[in-house]
Amino acid sequence: MSGVRYFVDGPRPLPPRYRLIDTAAIVTEDVTYWQGITQIWSYPPDLPEAWDPCSTGTDRIKVEGGAIPLPEFGAFVVYVAETCTTRSIGYAGQSLQEMQDAYVARAMATFAAVESFAVEDQLANGTMLPANPYLGDASMVPLNGTTPVASKAALGFLENAIGATGRAGMIHATPAIASVWGQFRLKPEAGVLRSTVGTPIVVGDGYIGSTPVEMGTNVNPTGTDWAYATGPVELRRSEVQIYPNTVREAMAGDNTNTITYRVERTYLAAWDTVLQAGILVDWTTG
Repeated sequence: MSGVRYFVDGPRPLPPRYRLIDTAAIVTEDVTYWQGITQIWSYPPDLPEAWDPCSTGTDRIKVEGGAIPLPEFGAFVVYVAETCTTRSIGYAGQSLQEMQDAYVARAMATFAAVESFAVEDQLANGTMLPANPYLGDASMVPLNGTTPVASKAALGFLENAIGATGRAGMIHATPAIASVWGQFRLKPEAGVLRSTVGTPIVVGDGYIGSTPVEMGTNVNPTGTDWAYATGPVELRRSEVQIYPNTVREAMAGDNTNTITYRVERTYLAAWDTVLQAGILVDWTTG
């Protein structure tokens, strides 16, 4: 059928479930000092000691606390850009403000679906800020070297690594690993995926392909991914910003008949670094 071509939006992008920005704690603060370099003043990392109140002499001396980690994290900007030709924008009778609203809505829909990917990628790989602590850096403790472990056993290794700290933690896994772990009674509760003992599990698309420093120049064998255990991750983030402010600004200056909008948000993703363990999971085996 011939006629005037009319553009309609495609299927709306949707966010995956159990991602980092929906599982980690969001810290809400009125000030934005954290958008530079932030030093985390971690809590004491020690396990409790037992003491005999009837002891005498040097046995009565209580040990001192261990060194408190003071990791530094830098903030980074996550953004999505939408660029298209100006020949396809608008329709007869549409105002510039209506065009602006339509483009902003499209860019916002995409950003809302995919923003966690970039935060997960930074947390796992240090892609944007390699000086930040990240899950696979040289401080990561490999729980079985670089030898792959069957998926069910790997979950046990990670849970015990968390348990050895005496406090709650968080597990980070790729979709492939989490889908296999689903056979082992993972419990989705209020939008958070949890193991049978209640540990929150982040299913991070941005974790796919994470190859920690421990691997050297080797790549992950086919059918394997790294999963990690940490303390609880906290996220600080700004309000969403949209640039530019008008259709005219979006079209100005490039002489290429294109229009571009960008949606941006500043993030700080941090944890106390007391726990940083990983294991290479063979998700083809139970």
